Amino acid sequence: PMPERHRSKYYGLTEWMQYREHIRSIIAREGGRYISAADWIPDTGFTDPLHLNAEGAQEFSKRLAQELNRGLEHTPL
Repeated sequence: PMPERHRSKYYGLTEWMQYREHIRSIIAREGGRYISAADWIPDTGFTDPLHLNAEGAQEFSKRLAQELNRGLEHTPL
């Protein structure tokens, strides 16, 4: 996750979009699933511009577990 200021400054750049698409293609080629989590946590969930506080970390972990479980529901055993 990243704070709003970071996302609004960088994530609209052509370079970022090209980089993200490149990463997505590598992940897809290897059979993985790209999870976009940059906007999951509001700015109040950060201690500083990079690190989550306890509440932000708890919310992130909860959301990540939900996403991973959702992926397992569609994965054949």
